[in-house]
Amino acid sequence: MDTHSTILSLLCVVTLGVAGCASVTDISHDKRYATDYAVGDVYRTRQPLYFWAGALTQKHFYDVTDTLEAGSKVRITKIEADYGGPEMGTRMVVTGCIIGGKHDGQQVELWPISRFQIQRHPSCAVYFVDTNFVERVSP
Repeated sequence: MDTHSTILSLLCVVTLGVAGCASVTDISHDKRYATDYAVGDVYRTRQPLYFWAGALTQKHFYDVTDTLEAGSKVRITKIEADYGGPEMGTRMVVTGCIIGGKHDGQQVELWPISRFQIQRHPSCAVYFVDTNFVERVSP
């Protein structure tokens, strides 16, 4: 095998190995993961929040794209476990869809406005509702 073929083969193996490390699993109804978020629940924002990198945040970063007004509603659409490989571990991803207003239908992640905790079995960074930012209005 010549040098070019060896490098190409090695590159393919490394690419497949790295691609195989990350995975996302739907845990919306998996009771092994502790959270008080539930798919279908609707939350109302208690204060203005900002759109940042696909998520809602209370901080106004330099690259914030827009503002979600206080009183806006978000329906939880999915809860996933995102395994980022051995370096990153597993984290919970809570995604919601904005209901009504100019952002109707926009998908957002809620981790920046949630309480954070490490769960041991199964090992995962999990998130809980932070009532400083949102309040549940319907189950």
